Amino acid sequence: MLVRLLNPKNLFVTYDTELGKQILAQQFGRAQEDLGIFFYTDKGFNLTEHNGVKVYNWSDIEAVFGFKEDRYTTDEICMDIFTSSNSSLRLTESTPGWYQFNRKLSENISTIDSNWDAEIALPAFETNLKLLYDKKGRTSHEAEKACYAE
Repeated sequence: MLVRLLNPKNLFVTYDTELGKQILAQQFGRAQEDLGIFFYTDKGFNLTEHNGVKVYNWSDIEAVFGFKEDRYTTDEICMDIFTSSNSSLRLTESTPGWYQFNRKLSENISTIDSNWDAEIALPAFETNLKLLYDKKGRTSHEAEKACYAE
């Protein structure tokens, strides 16, 4: 491992150089277009998990919440999706295909703002739980109580 690291052909680049910025922009562009673990149909999406593929229909989504989780030095933006079959799904910005999923979600549920994640980004290290969508028209408090009931 050390031999690989010390190879004179290696190029070390910091994020604040022109090359570093170019590399980061390319990586972000690829992440924006990556479908990740999702496959989309006219009716919904399939999610590939460790134990197989689960099928979700857009019409079965009852509520969607966005929030942040404190990871001590950073925050991670997350989403909880609740369906009519009383199942739930948690996705995070680390989920492969996150950006495409957010795009498809706001295309199929038009009341979800495509920039919802920017709205909860500040202040840092706060949960900022936000109801993004509720099929039944409940208030945030009512939907939160129903969806997160223990």
